[in-house]
Amino acid sequence: DKKLKVTSLKKGVQYEFRVAAVNTAGTGQPSDPSKPAFARDPTKSLGQVQDLKVSSSDSTSVTLTWNKPEVQDGNDVKGYEVEMKPCNSLSWTKCFTLPAQSTSCRVQGLQPKEKLFLRVRALSDSGPGEALELEARAGAAPVVSPRLLIDDTVKTFLVIKAGNPIRVKIPFEGSPEPVVTWLKDGLPLPSRAAVSTEDGSTQLLLRAAEFSDSGTYTVELGDGLGKKETFSFQVQITDIPQPPGAIRLEENVPNTVTVTWDPSASEQWEKNLYYTVLKRESQKGLWHVLGDLIYNNKFTFTRVVPGRDYYFRVVAKNDLGASDPSETVQPWRIWKKKAEFRVKAQKYRGVNQNQPPRFLVPLKSHVVVTGSECHMSCAVGGHPPPKITWYKDSRDLSGDLNYFCTNDFGVCSLVVLGVTKQDEGEYMVEASNEVGRAFSRAFLAIKGNS
Repeated sequence: DKKLKVTSLKKGVQYEFRVAAVNTAGTGQPSDPSKPAFARDPTKSLGQVQDLKVSSSDSTSVTLTWNKPEVQDGNDVKGYEVEMKPCNSLSWTKCFTLPAQSTSCRVQGLQPKEKLFLRVRALSDSGPGEALELEARAGAAPVVSPRLLIDDTVKTFLVIKAGNPIRVKIPFEGSPEPVVTWLKDGLPLPSRAAVSTEDGSTQLLLRAAEFSDSGTYTVELGDGLGKKETFSFQVQITDIPQPPGAIRLEENVPNTVTVTWDPSASEQWEKNLYYTVLKRESQKGLWHVLGDLIYNNKFTFTRVVPGRDYYFRVVAKNDLGASDPSETVQPWRIWKKKAEFRVKAQKYRGVNQNQPPRFLVPLKSHVVVTGSECHMSCAVGGHPPPKITWYKDSRDLSGDLNYFCTNDFGVCSLVVLGVTKQDEGEYMVEASNEVGRAFSRAFLAIKGNS
């Protein structure tokens, strides 16, 4: 007998074994060592495999499928043994010994309509598990009503970018093999669509989505006897929007501008399209948003300052991004109306009427937020009327287009457009005539939007 039970081993210790032959002449050379093995308590044999069934059959074969048994105490499945027995026989014949990852097999070489018994048992280190058997017949698989196996991985609404593939795979079951039909909006699929059905699943594929592919898709299973099961899902084809059309500007209400534009071509296929309107003043190169989430083709800007040049830009947007902008080329301006003043000459007594400049109202310091406008003003008297010059940190601002200076009969103003951190500093106004000069200073501080 070439078998020996070794006792008195310590639990948890790893052992190797080797065997030597012995006769009257002595002991021969020992064998190579066995694979290492841990001493442990005896484990229970595996239970029956689960869900054993005939998944398909034809006139000469039967295909079995099953799931692995429940595993306890670390007694892992090492493989499976499949046996068969004709209905008129008492002995079982081994058909296959399969690896642990295999949970199906096909028994071939049967006679048409032959009735037989099949059984499957799991194998482990502790030996074969309990067998589970069933009765089968070649060419007669059990009838399973067609059913779509819909789970969380199957979406009911898909958003696909134009040019990307549409690929939807839906599993199902049914025996005999059900008839699979695909429809789009209740009609046959376009010729570009490819449908493949095999191994219990059906797949729809369009390699490059077009806008016309948006719609409702339906997959239908039929058993050929009138019983059907269906599943539908929505597909929306989208893309980054096309830019809006030409922009038109009108002053329908005094000191306002109404911006209208031709719609983006993407409105034909994009339901969630909206527009953003931006403006830029010629003195500053920054674009500022005037209106967002605009779902029509019209916007009115009310805070127009007469005498300034404005440019406008419109952008179409959706969930994927923004289009290229559509812009005005020529600046928009509402001309500033000059006020009419009548001056009554005063009569002066004495010979010398000249007076040196003096500040009736001096400059005041300001603290403003980045991006806003700052108005600095003062009042100056003197005769002859003084010449007014503005300075920032001792730099003459006369030729700087970023600053707007006015002098209305001694009321002098400086407007800083869209202030930035660089506009912070000391500002000075100088009033001078042939009799003398006068100065007034103030500080401009800038703080952030937050």
